[in-house]
Amino acid sequence: MINIFVEEVNIMLEAYKRFAENGLYMGLFLLTLIYFFVHIKEYKNEKMFLGIYPIVILLIIWNPLVTKILVKFIGESVYWRVYWLLPIGISIAYVFTKIIFNLKKKFTKIIACIAILIIVFVSGEFIYTEKYFKKVDNYYKVPDNILEIILAISEDNENHKSIAGPEEFLIYTRQINGTIKVAEYRDVHGNYAENSIINRIKRGEVKQIAELANKNNWNYLIYPNNVNLQEEPEKYGFTILKQNEMYTLYKLK
Repeated sequence: MINIFVEEVNIMLEAYKRFAENGLYMGLFLLTLIYFFVHIKEYKNEKMFLGIYPIVILLIIWNPLVTKILVKFIGESVYWRVYWLLPIGISIAYVFTKIIFNLKKKFTKIIACIAILIIVFVSGEFIYTEKYFKKVDNYYKVPDNILEIILAISEDNENHKSIAGPEEFLIYTRQINGTIKVAEYRDVHGNYAENSIINRIKRGEVKQIAELANKNNWNYLIYPNNVNLQEEPEKYGFTILKQNEMYTLYKLK
């Protein structure tokens, strides 16, 4: 029976690694669950959402038979997102607030509050950095140079639109136009294979990408301007459709 679900167990493990990363937040969450059930009499009104519901979701997520079924519908690459169903942030905030509230002395409450804040701080990563946020002025809140290229594809008179482009276009294209297909996605770790389109574009390969474009019906190709191309894309039937200070958009005839 175990051998039957080897593939599903591996998917479950990979999904957990991708979601939990260093595991600290999941550890805090599991501690809140344990504390909740130890003090369940204090949580009569909250037992359904903070206790029973998370346990049911975890039993579903960690069930290889359910994994086998879900993967068929949502795909292996996004299976890790089922963890979003867990009320992790709410549970951690609520239970630790309750713990601090139940402490008797004011000094002890202050120390506990500081300790919990430190634990939460070191468990995560500060999100308001240039890595995640860039100041833009357009309506879509997307970097202007990327938006120009995607809008140029959107406005082009083609029924089928499929692009091969740098990594950032895999992220932003869906926000602007859901009908434009992208060449490939990352694996469950968020990485790209050595011979992926992303890495081929970084290396400035043209011939190999042109062959793949013809084979897979990708009719738009995007190169960053700082990439040294091994050959001219026009040699393989591409023409420049749009160019700005960061990217050049080619269209396959």
